[in-house]
Amino acid sequence: MLIRRLVQGDRDGLFAIYGDAENARYNFYRPWTIEQIESHIDAQSQIDVDSPGIAVMLAAFLQDSDELVGCIELTNVSPDDRQSEIGYSFNRSYTGKGLATEAVVGVLGYAFNCLG
Repeated sequence: MLIRRLVQGDRDGLFAIYGDAENARYNFYRPWTIEQIESHIDAQSQIDVDSPGIAVMLAAFLQDSDELVGCIELTNVSPDDRQSEIGYSFNRSYTGKGLATEAVVGVLGYAFNCLG
């Protein structure tokens, strides 16, 4: 699993996840438009990873593919108390394969080892 910050080239992969009405049904949002995806990617590029209270969305890719399969959101809730929140959404074609677990383990390792 490869995990990195979002770039505009991730637009179609994000749309496959966040534009999907079935995925949105289980989350707190309506399906996003392409314009909302592009705007979100732009906004994400301005966020500092360790900013308190701000969710950073990270893209998850299979090791041998350029296809975005999921996103993990990391929110540094309280740096002083070392508390964060994590959430994720994955393309329905890739659910049930342990990929979200693998991605979350990687992001947690990053959060504890790099962000403190």
